Amino acid sequence: MALPHKPILRGLEPTPIQHEGRSMLLLRDPSGVSDAELVISRAAVAVLRLFDGEHTIEDIQASILKDHGTLLEREQLEALVRRFDDAYFLEGATFDARKSAVEADYRNAARRPFVHSGIAYPDDPLELRAWFEALNTVPEAKPREGARLCGAAVPHIDLRFGGASNACAHRLLAAAAPLADTVIVLGTGHKAIDDPFTLTRVPYATPLADVPNDLEFVDALAARIGPERAYRAELLHREEHSIEFQAIFVALRNQARDRPLSIVPVLVGSFHEFIERERDPIEDDRIATFVGAARDEAKRLGRNVLVVSSIDLAHLGPRYGDPTGLDPDRAHDVEVADRELLEFAARGDAGGFFEHNAACNDERRICGFSALYTQLRILRGARGTLLRYDQTTFPGSRDTVSHCSMVFEAP
Repeated sequence: MALPHKPILRGLEPTPIQHEGRSMLLLRDPSGVSDAELVISRAAVAVLRLFDGEHTIEDIQASILKDHGTLLEREQLEALVRRFDDAYFLEGATFDARKSAVEADYRNAARRPFVHSGIAYPDDPLELRAWFEALNTVPEAKPREGARLCGAAVPHIDLRFGGASNACAHRLLAAAAPLADTVIVLGTGHKAIDDPFTLTRVPYATPLADVPNDLEFVDALAARIGPERAYRAELLHREEHSIEFQAIFVALRNQARDRPLSIVPVLVGSFHEFIERERDPIEDDRIATFVGAARDEAKRLGRNVLVVSSIDLAHLGPRYGDPTGLDPDRAHDVEVADRELLEFAARGDAGGFFEHNAACNDERRICGFSALYTQLRILRGARGTLLRYDQTTFPGSRDTVSHCSMVFEAP
């Protein structure tokens, strides 16, 4: 295939690394279209910045010579363009063909395989059930006696650390919402960039059984928000763990049900743009349309719906850009701040939840803010009970993630 005349670099994920004693960048494709990884020098960044669709090979040569005094041979530049095109890191015909093929393979698959088993949770069905039964699910508080629950916010941290918190909420949902038939799972889309909500029709597999999708509901939502927008980043579902972990707990619940719960899997992208602009997300048509569609279609289709958000809270430490890890005083301050934020969720106050986090410019990097905000808007006034709050510092690191579980009572 011919080289792009004016190369355009796609949105890639750069990670600083040390390679053979040098500071380098590891480039990956967050969209999931390409599984290639390329290591580049810091000096190469100046060249890649000119892969903007405005510069030919000759233009790039001239610009690098003018700005850096380095003459790049045409063969060198063409080899670099070829390397990036072959990795599907450039816009154009090569990438488009790859994207179409990968999307077709995913959409035609019978199921989305479970990909985090054996590490985050057991991959043997008997071991998985035994693991679930052994989890300590004692909550710090309980919803009122006889409350009809309509949803939960639960962790998406590795289930070795967040399993008990998840199980605590799911056991309460099973007891207090036995007539539910559909679970809208709002999973944090860690790599979702362009669209706030991304759907899939492909069912999630688990070691126990596939969890069926409520396809009528999925299709109804897609029609309301626009099919192109709804499925444009569908490949993100392949590797994302936030919904896979909830599929595990739904599958465990389905073992005791005559009619299995089905799910509506939705990846929710970042709402940080609204924090930067100090604008409540519900004022955006994309957000308002989805929230309204979730409510309206549940009623129109006659579904008894639970809404579950798969979230974490603060992300602190060197991995996330902080100079140091948490000392005991700072850990206490983070817990106090997290609980203040969760008070707004417990009151069902989506606007206050947004304003409180925006006021500190999301300084604690709340991973799951967008999913929990969306849940609060869908449930509209539901009151929450905080079941558990935890902070996990990962073994061998100074990086800490806080997480919680909360159940919501229908208004």
